Amino acid sequence: RTKILEARALGIPLDQLVEENYQRRKEEEAKQKQHEEPAPDIDDLSFLAHYCARAKQFLLHCFQVLRAKATTIYKKSLGANVKPPPRFTWNQSFHTFCGVLITGLILTHMNRRLQDHYGFNGTLILGPFGALSTLLYGLTAAPASQPRNAILGQTMSITIALLLQYIPLGPVWTV
Repeated sequence: RTKILEARALGIPLDQLVEENYQRRKEEEAKQKQHEEPAPDIDDLSFLAHYCARAKQFLLHCFQVLRAKATTIYKKSLGANVKPPPRFTWNQSFHTFCGVLITGLILTHMNRRLQDHYGFNGTLILGPFGALSTLLYGLTAAPASQPRNAILGQTMSITIALLLQYIPLGPVWTV
């Protein structure tokens, strides 16, 4: 576009500009052909050695790239020189164990009472409560174990699980 605008400003006809551009491109293609390697003779076996050497260089480059990526992933998995949190004391571990055990027993008892009263349709989904109670008793300062987040998270996960149960795809969603 800028060359067209310059040509108009200088009064050069567009046909001349197009012809010059065509000639310039032809010259560039001719220069590129001069710098390209000549096509190997098929009867000569040296072309095979040439392509094998190029394939070896390519594979070596791919191996180096993969090795660099694997090294980066390994270094990231080490935690970027971040120190791990302090260990729980025996008192904290015992408190967490007792809290999780008592909560699990209470939920199991409630589940059996619901099954006795309502049959199989009135059961609790007990799977995620074990992880939640461990968070609630063990990591009380963590954002995920705060009451609002815990209740909303459980409500959302159970709602999604129950909605997936009603999708008519058969045994794909149900276990």
